[in-house]
Amino acid sequence: MKNLYFSIQNLTKSKIDDNFFTDITKEVFKKLNFKKPIKLDLIICDTKTIRRLNKIYRKKNQTTDVLAFGLRYSEVVPRIYDLIESEIDRKDLQSLREEFISPPDNILHLGDIVICYQKAKDQAGIYGHSIKKELAYLLTHGILHLTGYDHEKEKDREKMEKIEEEIIRSVLNSKHQASNNK
Repeated sequence: MKNLYFSIQNLTKSKIDDNFFTDITKEVFKKLNFKKPIKLDLIICDTKTIRRLNKIYRKKNQTTDVLAFGLRYSEVVPRIYDLIESEIDRKDLQSLREEFISPPDNILHLGDIVICYQKAKDQAGIYGHSIKKELAYLLTHGILHLTGYDHEKEKDREKMEKIEEEIIRSVLNSKHQASNNK
């Protein structure tokens, strides 16, 4: 996918392979048949940071492995309306709505994915696979959430897991296989 605007911020001291994360991201969007330019940000953080984010945004005072913060119209605009409705008229609100539906740069801004490196490392040990496989799973899982997938219902969970497994198998069997166990 040539129209991918993907940034990675590593807030930990752990060394990460940017190309690995980029390849996973490209594979997810290829599998989902995305043609539109996409912007996505990935943040790799420590347990303290993700716990704080989880407490603020999900009201859960515990460490988690991955959080996805979407910038889809349906999630963003209602919050903006709540903040500014009294200050602008209905015509301006309609204009704002249209801007979120069609960004001026024609790039679909999906949002941010935050992964806790230590939690991923711990889970890799629990599940008996490499840290790369766990990171691939968490990034894929986050992207699928940002593109509308969910796992609340059994049928949806099965569909989501199938896509995750296909993508992870594809990426890990590619050029990254040699460094898979780092």
